[in-house]
Amino acid sequence: MKSLQGILSSSLILCLIAVLAWAAPPWIEEESASHMSEERNPEGCAGCHKVSGVPGTPLLKRSKGEICYECHGFFSRGKAKADVETVFTKFSKHPIQETTKYHFRGEDLPEKLPTAPRHVSCFDCHVSHVSTPKKPWQGARGFSRTRMRLNRASFEYELCYLCHSDSANRPSGAKNKRQEFDPFNDSYHPVELTGRNKFVPSLIRELNVNSMIACTDCHGNNDPIGAQGPHGSDYAPILKAEYRTYEGLESPKAYELCYMCHDRRSILGDEGFRKHSLHILTASTSCYTCHVSHGIERGKHLIRFSDYNDYVRDIEDISRLVGFSNTGSPIQYDSQSIRCYLRCHDIDHNINGVFRADGTELPEGW
Repeated sequence: MKSLQGILSSSLILCLIAVLAWAAPPWIEEESASHMSEERNPEGCAGCHKVSGVPGTPLLKRSKGEICYECHGFFSRGKAKADVETVFTKFSKHPIQETTKYHFRGEDLPEKLPTAPRHVSCFDCHVSHVSTPKKPWQGARGFSRTRMRLNRASFEYELCYLCHSDSANRPSGAKNKRQEFDPFNDSYHPVELTGRNKFVPSLIRELNVNSMIACTDCHGNNDPIGAQGPHGSDYAPILKAEYRTYEGLESPKAYELCYMCHDRRSILGDEGFRKHSLHILTASTSCYTCHVSHGIERGKHLIRFSDYNDYVRDIEDISRLVGFSNTGSPIQYDSQSIRCYLRCHDIDHNINGVFRADGTELPEGW
């Protein structure tokens, strides 16, 4: 009798889950939720739930750390088009397998404890019953640019800010992304608001100076055929294309990430800055040497030289940095005259001109 009652009780719970799941909450857009679509999930609730589910879960077929791979795994036999499990084996990834054990229900993000282990689970970014193909993060929590915790993110970057902004346990050297994208900065990529610079001739035809971009426009799987999203990539930090941060010969592949939005012919043709080709082609300088990727408080055009100390911290290969100019002035970028004052490759750029280490002055154009 007790056994029969248990079965009936479990069945009632399963039916209740089904009713709640299929009754679309008011924040869901008109686009049908991925797991609620009969076309995408013909098994319905039974695809994830069963009467005798794993203890401690909402009657899931497998544990929370494994249930997603029931359809999105390497051995799922095509249940879902996206094999996310394989993407998580790439060089750069969100460490789902390694850190899910630290995840707990009701945790408060951004993290307040500096000693807390960094971790992430599928359920930090995806709410199974309400996520949609266009907004896979639909229904997930967020953290606003005004530092407010949100029960549901309205923008993709708000979800990312949960772990990559004000968290007390950010890795050493990792910057606060909320501060980098702050619209009050001198320059930033237009993630929160449209950009300040209204002269960007290098933008590809699909974009203009009023366009907005998302974190996943740059961060995601480098395989365009595989499962999309910022799960994993062959290029760190989870970049959709190669972005070489060290010096070397220029090629469409070396700076493929930049060329996704900035036309290569325009950059090398000096349409926006008359010395781009000199730096990139002649001196084999990386875009990373001069530009930050997200935003900077003091420095137009994402030029990183406004703060000498920040520049030292940002550069991976310190040997590229020679230091101060011969005039004794610190490294700086003059956004009005579009000139830099620094010593680079034994070439000294100062207010009087450009000189080699032996004092020989170089011609105009350097």
